[in-house]
Amino acid sequence: MLLGMKIYFFSRPLPSHTASDLSLIVDTARRLGVDLIVNSELAELMKQRCGITIAPENTFTTLPPQTDVNESIMVSYGGDGTFLEAVRRLAGNPIPLVGVNCGHLGFLSSIPAQNIELALEEVVAGDYVIEKRSMLEVTGDFPVRPAFPHAFNEFSIQRQDTSMIYVDTYAGEQMVARYAGDGVIVSTPSGSTAYSLSVGGPIISPDCHCFTISPIAPHNLTMRPLVVPDSTELEFHITSQSSEATVSLDNCIFQVPNNAKFKVVKSKKNGFCSQIPKYFVFRYVT
Repeated sequence: MLLGMKIYFFSRPLPSHTASDLSLIVDTARRLGVDLIVNSELAELMKQRCGITIAPENTFTTLPPQTDVNESIMVSYGGDGTFLEAVRRLAGNPIPLVGVNCGHLGFLSSIPAQNIELALEEVVAGDYVIEKRSMLEVTGDFPVRPAFPHAFNEFSIQRQDTSMIYVDTYAGEQMVARYAGDGVIVSTPSGSTAYSLSVGGPIISPDCHCFTISPIAPHNLTMRPLVVPDSTELEFHITSQSSEATVSLDNCIFQVPNNAKFKVVKSKKNGFCSQIPKYFVFRYVT
């Protein structure tokens, strides 16, 4: 065990979190001899459900840049949506992130909740191996620039109402398609088993250096998913019959105006993932 280690524990304040579950988190951290730092929403829930008071200096909302990363980990406690939110809360700090699944979907949050003590022991002991994963960086006509303009799984463009939208798609300077339908998804290999898969996109091995462009309910039978190298600079020009469209970075949603344009490239904040030995751990590359 690494004495003086910090565990940043993130969870949404879910109704399913019981007093015994929350107490177990605190007790496990104490037993392992690590400092427990929880997000402010969870700290309030701990106080309400089990009377545990977390000192203000041991709470966080989003980690500030250049957070001391030595001997630190972050734990996401929920489903895959919670895990993706935790990636944003890391704010680019290269702290390992491990997901404990107490939600519905646990592809990224692969540790069963009942195994939390054993898994934390392995992580604190440094018993994991690192592999690299690519992310997306998106710039364009957001109403307000996102504090974290990156996506681990996908960037999506979708219609706002029942009207069809058109998305002119460019790879480099070449126009590759005009997608007419409900929208378009750009996914990383990690995201190929998420939203992209549900609209007919292929499953991509995580070590492939590519992105997938998948149309959502295209109004043309010849439109199929397209795989491009992750060195490609992608541009999307949106035309909608309504006044707005919707875009998302993973599960963070924005309303954007008609005729909005976006550029998607491989993020410089690529991450590492690992197994400990069979659980999924994420870490930013430094």
